[in-house]
Amino acid sequence: MSQISAVAGKTMNIKCPVAGYPIESIVWEKDNTRLPINMTTDQGTYSCIARNKHNYTSQRTVNIAVLAICCKPN
Repeated sequence: MSQISAVAGKTMNIKCPVAGYPIESIVWEKDNTRLPINMTTDQGTYSCIARNKHNYTSQRTVNIAVLAICCKPN
């Protein structure tokens, strides 16, 4: 996947583009650490890893650039 830009403080949803059936689980990691749901605004490279019941995995990465929110003009 390519780079995606996100606005700081806003919700962002990313789909994990992996194929396989059945997919038992998908986890997101950053710096080899599994992410809690509330960490989506951190800038960096993220990986999603899909695993099926036979323990086969598929992985994709995406770079997230976080854009700062500036004050509104008067």
